[in-house]
Amino acid sequence: MADVGDLSLSGGGISSVAVKYGDSQLAIFHVPHKGYYATQQMCPHKRAFILEHGIVGDDPKSGEIYVSCPMHKKNFGLTSGNCLNDDAYSILTFDVKEEGKILVLLPDESDLDPVIGTSRWMVRQATAKVLDSGAQSVEIVGPPSESCSGGKLEW
Repeated sequence: MADVGDLSLSGGGISSVAVKYGDSQLAIFHVPHKGYYATQQMCPHKRAFILEHGIVGDDPKSGEIYVSCPMHKKNFGLTSGNCLNDDAYSILTFDVKEEGKILVLLPDESDLDPVIGTSRWMVRQATAKVLDSGAQSVEIVGPPSESCSGGKLEW
């Protein structure tokens, strides 16, 4: 799937890389003295392909190693895939081993792509057409400003 040297170092000697498999994006993590981990790259909370940029830590209660999504700090166990701070979310995790290269045990692309494939979450043509219509701004329509503390914000 990747060469060991492909992982870029981040804080604490932990490294990560995003790779593409078929139409799916995966995040591979190396945690020194703990091993390699592979997950889907997409955070299910806001469907951002960003987990490889997350901060890796270990849960003080369970000791499970997790990645924290850099957008909204959902913590996903790198072994279980469970969200440690919100039971409504989870991610796919995959078995990994290193034999000169990083090897990831994955289902067939045809099985994985319908679940986490990048194109499933892309902006569709109809949406892109609206966005490409030339509009330079978005008008926000709401109640008059007097409804909010007489037009002044109060802290």
